[in-house]
Amino acid sequence: MSLLKRRREVSDEEAATDAVRFVDERLGIAPLIRAGMSYLFPDNWTFLFGEIALYAFIVLLITGTYLAFFFDPSTATTTYTGGYAPLHGVQMSEAYNSTLGIAFDVPAGLVIRQTHHWAALVFVVAMVVHLMRVFFTGAFRKPRDLTYYIGLTMLTLAFAAYAWLGFRIAKSARSPFLQLVAVGLTVTVVTTAFLHIGVVVGLLPTTGLTLPFISYGRSNLVLSLFMTRMLVNIGSTKERVHGAAATNPLAAPAW
Repeated sequence: MSLLKRRREVSDEEAATDAVRFVDERLGIAPLIRAGMSYLFPDNWTFLFGEIALYAFIVLLITGTYLAFFFDPSTATTTYTGGYAPLHGVQMSEAYNSTLGIAFDVPAGLVIRQTHHWAALVFVVAMVVHLMRVFFTGAFRKPRDLTYYIGLTMLTLAFAAYAWLGFRIAKSARSPFLQLVAVGLTVTVVTTAFLHIGVVVGLLPTTGLTLPFISYGRSNLVLSLFMTRMLVNIGSTKERVHGAAATNPLAAPAW
């Protein structure tokens, strides 16, 4: 039995090899497959941080597309009648109602939502570690400078998306004061980011008067994270349920 099994395994391997050779002789895809395998299984383990970021991004796309079928971004007021009994009869926005529906009514909705949440966190951490590896190992130098410019373009687009999201939060803020605060936070974060990018690529001078929390990268990073947290708080307050404030947004606390 063992001899027959071994012969069967050998014949299966030969059949697979012949099939691959047949396709390669006519399409010449062996170099492409070899290059793809080198990306999937790199020589150095530090390259896996970029792979983790890529896989997390793919998970974000899949789970985000699934959640988009059930999420309603409307701010219209409705009465909750879903599967979470403690909130029955509470007035809330359609967006918060659909979020609760995803968690308690949609099959596997909570699992998909948590997967989306953790994939976003893993994606950010993996991207930061990947950028640190690229910087400290000098992987942005020639002949890999093209990859560096592609990453720089993606970073610029990311801050452009940050500006678009910040202005959307400012537009939907529930008071003029919070609208002005959101606009100021967005402009400050995006402007300092583009200043740093301009200095790195040589478009702006690297000499001159230094400004605390702006010119210094470490202090500016702390300030940007703090302002991003404030911006997220402004954008999330309108979705919270504060008892009577669910129907009267001005009655809810500002922070």
